[in-house]
Amino acid sequence: MEKNNVERINKLTAAQEGILFQILSNEYHPKYSVQRLYKSKIPLDTEKCQSILDKLTHMYSALRTVIIYKDVKQPVAVTLKSIKNKINFFTVDNSEELKKTCKQRHLKKFDIQTESAVRMDIIKNKLFLNFSEFAFLSGSALQT
Repeated sequence: MEKNNVERINKLTAAQEGILFQILSNEYHPKYSVQRLYKSKIPLDTEKCQSILDKLTHMYSALRTVIIYKDVKQPVAVTLKSIKNKINFFTVDNSEELKKTCKQRHLKKFDIQTESAVRMDIIKNKLFLNFSEFAFLSGSALQT
């Protein structure tokens, strides 16, 4: 993490501490993770999707907040000025594979020290947004 990319550093909230404890004790469960599905009848423009994802993380600081807990005395929430977003693409052949892929992506842990709190997946013209639990537990979360 580059110092010139740090917007602010805060103590963890009680809720963030609780979820961090679950993650560190391998008791993580995606019950705090939210997955949204958007279907498109036309091919998705991946450049526009990337632009939307970048704008979302720019607008909402909670989506740019990472939790630093390794090699520090006390874990902290660090809000970055910018964070790299990557769209993940998947190809599936049938509805069973689609369900399996969606479930796997929902269960995939976020790397809370480096990853944006939102993950965008495109699976056969379906847009999936997965929000990390920290996005909703970062104080003002998704308020402007």
